Amino acid sequence: MRYPGLTLRILGSGNPAMGPAMGPAMGPGKAELISRIDATGSISGAAREMDMSYRRAWQLVEAINASFTEPVVVTAIGGKRGGGALVTDYGRELVARFHAMEDKASDAIADDLAQIAEQLRKPVVKRKVPIKSQMPLFTVSSIATRVGLATEESAWTTSIGTAFE
Repeated sequence: MRYPGLTLRILGSGNPAMGPAMGPAMGPGKAELISRIDATGSISGAAREMDMSYRRAWQLVEAINASFTEPVVVTAIGGKRGGGALVTDYGRELVARFHAMEDKASDAIADDLAQIAEQLRKPVVKRKVPIKSQMPLFTVSSIATRVGLATEESAWTTSIGTAFE
């Protein structure tokens, strides 16, 4: 089972001597995009399913294809059916291998994660205190009487607060 807090990313550039990596060649978002392109047969359909702009999806597909030695997604322009996109066999294999790596990484940390999880504090659940009474806790007249400011003619009854448990 994949641990949801683990994010695996495969960095591009391949050769550390060449300088910093180009960025993630493959990560969970790109793997999902490839899978959705495979299911829908189109970049725009996959983008809609992921609440992503077509332009962003197209840029990601270009970046994915530029990162690997073989094409991952191929596109057809126009035609009777308006074109489309096809995930290559290499692309399907790449996504399957990526998910297998995620599973291996999750398995590798499972025991350590369980030990740490036992040591985490349990969340404090704050519960609302039920109102016992809507009766006023204090009135202006009762406060004024206590401090010697009230007279019998001034019967103020403005509520200051209510009784809570």
